[in-house]
Amino acid sequence: MDNAKLMAAMGVMYRTGEIHSFADILKYVPRTAIAKAIGLGGVRFKSKCDSPATFTNHEIDQMAPLLDIPVEDLRAICRSAGEGK
Repeated sequence: MDNAKLMAAMGVMYRTGEIHSFADILKYVPRTAIAKAIGLGGVRFKSKCDSPATFTNHEIDQMAPLLDIPVEDLRAICRSAGEGK
């Protein structure tokens, strides 16, 4: 399956309860595919993946339609990764 289809499939998986965290997304979609799609370098994107709460609203706004996950839901997924640390 190509990366665009993998990214789009995340919306279905999110709606069926299979996606709970940003790490869940990365189990299926290569980091490099998302990084390239939103214009971030691979190293910078990996750093943000290690701490998803550091994604900016603009980056989340760019990723949400690619992943077919509502912006506010993706924002909550990313922000929840920073809680409890």
